Amino acid sequence: MKGSYWCLMVGLAVLPFSAIVAQQQPGNRYMFRVYEDNDAMNLYELGSDKGYTNGTRLDFFWQQQKRSFLNKLLPQAGSNSINTHGWGLMQVIITPDNILRRRPDPADYPYSAAMFVTRSLHSSNPVKKLSFQSEIVLGVMGPPALGEETQKLIHRIIQAQAPRGWDYQKPTDLLLNYHFTVNKQLAQLDHWAELIGSGQVFAGTMVNGAAVYTTLRLGKMNPYFDGLIQQFSSDKTNTNRWQFYFIVQPAAELVLTNALLEGGVFNHNEKLPVSTTGETGVPDLKRRRVITRIDWGAVLSHGNVAVSFTQKSSSALYKGFTRQEVGNISLHVAW
Repeated sequence: MKGSYWCLMVGLAVLPFSAIVAQQQPGNRYMFRVYEDNDAMNLYELGSDKGYTNGTRLDFFWQQQKRSFLNKLLPQAGSNSINTHGWGLMQVIITPDNILRRRPDPADYPYSAAMFVTRSLHSSNPVKKLSFQSEIVLGVMGPPALGEETQKLIHRIIQAQAPRGWDYQKPTDLLLNYHFTVNKQLAQLDHWAELIGSGQVFAGTMVNGAAVYTTLRLGKMNPYFDGLIQQFSSDKTNTNRWQFYFIVQPAAELVLTNALLEGGVFNHNEKLPVSTTGETGVPDLKRRRVITRIDWGAVLSHGNVAVSFTQKSSSALYKGFTRQEVGNISLHVAW
């Protein structure tokens, strides 16, 4: 399973690289990103489908200085800021460790899925070395998120065991969230090293909490605060258009509520299907409120194309479970 998934994702990310490089244009102001999280891609263990097992995201970004009616929700980082707006579509899937049971173990992760659109602004000030990232999330969880169909399709493609417990997934509910992040440069060594401190809050019907983290970037790269698109591309004004750098990002999160684990606001108390033994299959678990995480990886970019890989290691969402290991591969194309 793991080898098949690795070959599929690496092939999809790398094959377009050489073809797109030939079409480079100066002054990149737009970027498209394909983003894939999956526990089958992690470097430490075989994919297990436990907890957060898959996240697929498509994003379109564009630079625009003109202010919009969303100014108060999507603030800018000052008059010198480089403002990158975005629309995104993402699907998130959570499943138990044992996906072969028709009725999930009440002491395991639930079946849960979400699909949502995002409207974002990444406002970066190269003078103040400061950036604001804000995002509005609107979507749905439960069967309309198509988690069952997506996971069964992927498992069929890579010839893995089919999940059998989706009849017990978390019910349909509305998701509306707001995320806001502040990033500030703490230290810099020429253009080869940057240390950035960040704080984040998130609130709404999907997830509520806060996080603090630091990001260390090492290698040949454009400055972080020159804008989001510039982190993954270099226009023709640069004599050397290659970027290759490493990222290490330790974090701590306080998660007060999580609808994908606990059920949504409107159908929070709705019972899941009852088995023949009379059990509901609703997990009776103790959820962790404080999550520790470390992400590390690398970005390779030439001109207007970049490929990145990130290993995401975090403490389990529930007490008594092992750490969660997920890999991410992303393709960025700018023009």
